[in-house]
Amino acid sequence: MHFFFLLCLPAIVCCGLVVTPVEVSTARLDSETLAKAAETLKSDGFVVLSAKGGLIQPEDLIRRGAEQAREDLMHLRKRLESVGINADDDSFSFSEVVHRSRRRYDLSIDLRRTSPDAPWHELNAALEHWATPVVRAAGFSDLEQAVAGTLTSLPGAVAQRFHTDGMLPSTFNVLLPLVDVGMLGTGTEFWKGSHRDPRVPELQRSGQLAVADAALVP
Repeated sequence: MHFFFLLCLPAIVCCGLVVTPVEVSTARLDSETLAKAAETLKSDGFVVLSAKGGLIQPEDLIRRGAEQAREDLMHLRKRLESVGINADDDSFSFSEVVHRSRRRYDLSIDLRRTSPDAPWHELNAALEHWATPVVRAAGFSDLEQAVAGTLTSLPGAVAQRFHTDGMLPSTFNVLLPLVDVGMLGTGTEFWKGSHRDPRVPELQRSGQLAVADAALVP
């Protein structure tokens, strides 16, 4: 199961499960919500968990994550520019950052080497707490986190083509938006049902917290 903290992902929910205030306060999905979430994940290939005021607590944790993501990216961009790499237009792949399309960056987070004051530890724990029961309820066990990172699209970024993040069974991505993106923005969209049949034509826009089968076409 992969955990990603996405800096640019829509926080607009057209199709999702609403987590009640009681569930948010107890940080636990009730049996009915959990069953619906698991069934949606199996049938659609993804499920979006939404809550008024946000699912992740404390509320400033998302803000801290967004600020840290910006700081981390700007730091890496300066390092790249210092060695003659054009951070906007050159393609590059390093252990810390990958740049496959213009102004879109995948940053790796090594939690073992991350400062304990950074928000990634709390965010990682929160994502694992909410997502793991859903994946297990969908029939998958023996889960182990593979990677963590941020995905940032700066203004002027080129939209990616539809693609899968992997075809290995029992692999899932957990996506958390750190900033809002409007309906006309460049946030992630999921091709509903494409983990079963990539020809399915219906697209779904994600937001809040999304758990997705990695074989899905996003």
